[in-house]
Order: sequence, then C-alpha cells, then structure tokens
Amino acid sequence: MAVETKLIRLVEYPLIVSMVLLLVYLCYSDTLGYGFLYWDTRVYIKLNECVHGLSSSNLWCIFSKTYYANWHPLTSFFYAVEYEFFGENPKIYHFNNLLLHSINCLLIYFLAKKIFVYRSISSRQAIVGAMLAAALFAIHPQHTESVAWIAERKGLLSTLFFLLSILCYLSYATGESVGIKRKWFVLTFITFLMSIMSKAMVVTMPVLLLLIDIFPLERISFSRGLFSETKMMKSLIIEKAGFFIIIFIMILVTVYAQHQGGALNIEGGAEGLFIRSINAIYSFFFYITKWVFPLELSPYYAHPEFLINENKALISLCIIAFIVVVAFSLHHFMLGNKALIVVVFFIIISLSPVSGIIQVGGQAAADRYTYLPLIPLYLLFGYYISNGLFSNQIRKRIMGIICVCLVIIAFSDITKTQVKIWKSDLHLWNYVNIGWTGNNIVPPVALAEAYFREGNYEKSLEHFLISDAVGSSLPYQKNYFHFAISFRRMGIDDLALQIYEYLLSKPDLEENLVGPIKLEITAIKNKQDAALLLEKTTKDTSH
Repeated sequence: MAVETKLIRLVEYPLIVSMVLLLVYLCYSDTLGYGFLYWDTRVYIKLNECVHGLSSSNLWCIFSKTYYANWHPLTSFFYAVEYEFFGENPKIYHFNNLLLHSINCLLIYFLAKKIFVYRSISSRQAIVGAMLAAALFAIHPQHTESVAWIAERKGLLSTLFFLLSILCYLSYATGESVGIKRKWFVLTFITFLMSIMSKAMVVTMPVLLLLIDIFPLERISFSRGLFSETKMMKSLIIEKAGFFIIIFIMILVTVYAQHQGGALNIEGGAEGLFIRSINAIYSFFFYITKWVFPLELSPYYAHPEFLINENKALISLCIIAFIVVVAFSLHHFMLGNKALIVVVFFIIISLSPVSGIIQVGGQAAADRYTYLPLIPLYLLFGYYISNGLFSNQIRKRIMGIICVCLVIIAFSDITKTQVKIWKSDLHLWNYVNIGWTGNNIVPPVALAEAYFREGNYEKSLEHFLISDAVGSSLPYQKNYFHFAISFRRMGIDDLALQIYEYLLSKPDLEENLVGPIKLEITAIKNKQDAALLLEKTTKDTSH
C-alpha cells in the first residue's frame, strides 16, 4: 500500500498538468492566430495609454483612475507588463489567457481534491474526482468567451486569485496552531484583495466564505442549540469584518466607475426593478441549463421576449420554479444535506453582482459571468462521476467511463467550434446577428461597424439601416458619422452631406466629431465646385 501511495504521488502532478495543458491547447489553440477584437479589447489595450508600458505615470494612472466604466488596476497592470515587453502582439495576450485558464483548471483540481479528502473520500477517488472536475472546467463551452476574448482577462485573473483565496481559507480553517492559522488568514485576505482588484464581481466573497463555513467546513453545524449557533455566527462575521469593509469601499468605487462610464441603469422605478429581478431569476435557470446543454451559446444574449412583453403567466412560472428550487434545497438542508443548499446559494449570491437587478449594459446574460459562480457544479460532477467509477458494481463503472468519454468528446468539439466565432469582429457579429430578434440595436450596429472597418460600405449601410429600423434612432453620433462616410465612399455625396449638416445642427454634438465633419463637408463641396467648374469649362469650350 505504501508503494502504491508513493507511485500515485509520483505521477499525480505530472499527469494533471499534462492533462490540463493538452485539453486547453486542443480547445483553444486557434486563438493564438487571432488578432485584437474591436469590441472592448481595442479600448482596453490599444486606446488605453495607461497600459502602454510600466512608467511611473502609467502605474499611477492604472491604480488611481477608473477607465471605461471599470476600476480593475491589477488587470490593467498585467496588460501594461505585456505591452512593455511585447507591444501590441495579440499572440502574447491570447497565450496568457490560455495560461491563466490552465492555472485556474489546476487550482480547481487542488480545491476539489482538498474538499473531497476533507469529506473523508479515499485519496484515489479524490484524485480521480478532482481530475474530472478540472477536465470539465478546462473544456466547457461556457468558458469560451472568458478565454478567447482578451478583454475578459479580468475574469481569468479574478478567478485565479479567488481560488487561491478559497484554498488559503480552507487551510486557515483547518489549521492546527494559532501561528499557522494567522498566516493562512493573512494570505486569504491578500489574495482576496488581488481578486477584487482584478474584477469587482467578487464583492460577494465574505458571504461565500460564510457558506463554506456551513459546508464543507461545518464550522456552523446547526446542532448545538440556538444560543451557541448565534454566538458562533457572530464570531465568524466579525472574523470577516476586514473583508466587508473592503467590499463596501469597492461597491462605492464600482458604482462611481459605472456611473461615470454611462454603463449604469438604475431607472425604471419599482416596475423596472421588478422586471430586472425576474430577469435575474431567469438568468439563474438559463446559466445552469446552458451548463448542462451548452448549445446555441452567444457572445450577446437578448432579453427574453416574455420579459419584454411582460407575459404574466411565464413570469409567474419563473418565480414559482425559483421558489421550488430554494424550498427543495431547504428541505434537504433540514434532512442534514448541507451541500445542496450551499451550492444553490453559492451560485445565486456569486451571480448577484451581474444578475441585472442593477442593469449594466443592454445584455440579459453573458457566458463570461458563469466562469466563477458555477465552480460548485464542476466539483459535483467530479464527485458523482468518481463515485460511479469507484463503485463495486461493474455497470456503474462502465456507465461512468462512457459518461466521461462522451462529455469530453462532445464538449471539446463544441468549444473548438465556438472558439472560431472569436476570430474577428465580422465572425463574431455575423454569428450574433443570425436569427437576432431582440429590440437591442447593439448587434446590428456592431456588425455595421465591423463591415465599415473592413471597407465593405454596402454591407455596412445595410446593417446600419437594419439597426435604424429596430431602434428609434442610432445610439451614437459616431454611427451617423460612419453612416455618412459609407455614402461618400459609394459616391452618394448628397445624402452624406445631409447627414453631416444634420449632425452639425445638433447642440450636443461630440467635440471629437466637429473637426472631421467640417473637413468632410469641405471636401464634398470642393468636389461639387470642381464638378461645376468642369461642367462650365466644357460648355464654354464647346461654344
């Protein structure tokens, strides 16, 4: 037995590292040949002078200013390091996304193994179960957006430090001496700070730690009487006071950044809040359904029609389904099964910052939001499939092996196909616009802009017109500007001139458009004057 244990330890780490790197490379290697997307990536890197190197002024800018409705200084710092040494080489940025995703897969492995062993599972089953969790996390199609999109570096970094923080917290809670526990607690807090400085979504961290106190740590057992449990709960909340203080500060910074960037929508009164709350409930089921059946994934999801039309029957059904899930979890909790309720509330709470109750942007949901919140589902997958693989029944073992093979083959293929969508803005927005029925005009406008940058002005005009038909007007003045340029490139100067003159008549015209518009008007009028002069000269010559 001792020889077997040594052999397992000898091959365990090389095996898990090799497996993760192979799976990630097989699924995402195509991204190494992709460039920068115009969608957010260009803004975060090419137009963000703060990340153009590691000068003292850039570092001050990174840590002291909000940018593009966000404050994520650690993410910007990583961009600055890449820019300092590699400039605007997209292969490096994509490679680092793959590397970060691989590290997160390994951390999922260590987290799963630590929890499985803590719950008295045999070491061999814990290793296999943790490997299955890491493998599924590596290949799941829902992660395509997080890995293939350079702009979502913040999600990868934040999850990396989040997982490190959870691992440190588990070591702190199970530590034997005061000195060791203190060291692990400090590391928990530091990695939490690094996580929240990468992406503000982890503002729910202290509440998630309280859930972990319930399961798997069982620091709150609910079996020692009301007084003892209340006292224990108070001590655990006080223990995390520093976390709550940082969270409060970060919420203020995030709200300020989103408000300054114009991405925050808190209007609509009680009725608007109600609809956004229903959308949050709908998103909970939507994300889990996409986790089980990752089909028809999209970089941009429209709000569901039943919410747009306020269909009372479907809204009621959504509320009832949510109540049933919570009640079912509570029922199992009363029976002593704490895992289910912790998983359900972990997902609900960690999704709450991006649930849409406070609307940020025009999307109803986004695959990138699931990168962290659905982590418990990967652990459950590893646990239950490993139970089948280590069952005494041959039938369960065979079923477990078949399940693993089918999931890895199917999900890897879906992910590899999904990655191709992120090749360019044209690929991405063409995919999104196929069958698009939403009343949000961002997708057709984005596709029109993509065609415009490619020089395909006829297609650009076509989709600008579609977006103009969907919405009451185009959302940004720069789109009208590009609209007019498209007409000019196609030789329809009269329409272009009308649009330019219309824009100049607007009192709220963006300052950066005034100069280019005046130049365009001058160029059109010079062209018209030259044409008139040529026509007059031709007539005079003929006489």
